[in-house]
Amino acid sequence: MELVLFRAVSDCVSLAQIDLSRNDLARLGDTTGVKAIADAIRVSASLTAVDTRGNDISGEAAEQLAAAVLGSTSIVTFG
Repeated sequence: MELVLFRAVSDCVSLAQIDLSRNDLARLGDTTGVKAIADAIRVSASLTAVDTRGNDISGEAAEQLAAAVLGSTSIVTFG
């Protein structure tokens, strides 16, 4: 799943918004999905809005996601 998420977000040059809220991205401590989203945010120039609310993201995964969003020049809305 992680590779599919990364490729879908990073390869789609017209993807502006993605709603991943309440998708168990950090289920049972597995944060590979969150890390894949963070990696995709880092390389996406078209993504302007990301919603990850309700995924219980914490620790290192939250730090990586925050760093990706703060380092992005295109993200305007993050939830």
